[in-house]
Amino acid sequence: MKNVMTRAWEIKREEDRKMRNRAMRKENRFELKECEKAVFAECLKMAWEEAKKAEKIAEKYNVSVENAQIIVAKENELLSDCHYGISWNIWSGYGHIRAYYKCEDMSKYANSKKTNFVELVA
Repeated sequence: MKNVMTRAWEIKREEDRKMRNRAMRKENRFELKECEKAVFAECLKMAWEEAKKAEKIAEKYNVSVENAQIIVAKENELLSDCHYGISWNIWSGYGHIRAYYKCEDMSKYANSKKTNFVELVA
């Protein structure tokens, strides 16, 4: 529960920062009005969705919840570029645990890069 609330506040601060940056680009250098700020209830819903998604990923790929949260964070980051779907492949060896990803709407070249992974906690 604490992790969900902490993540909700992180989402709220991040969204408020984005709105502030948009306002500054428009040469509007005033503080954000209350109606322009992110609604905390929506941020809380997003945090709950992330937590549920992490539990599903933990069960599906047989990883810890902590590693599943790392995967979900990377997936949320990738969703701005990849619109159709992301598939994951968990690999372990040589003292590393990695989650390699492929985006359905990326080219073969972009999906075959050796940097398309997230380092997980052992």
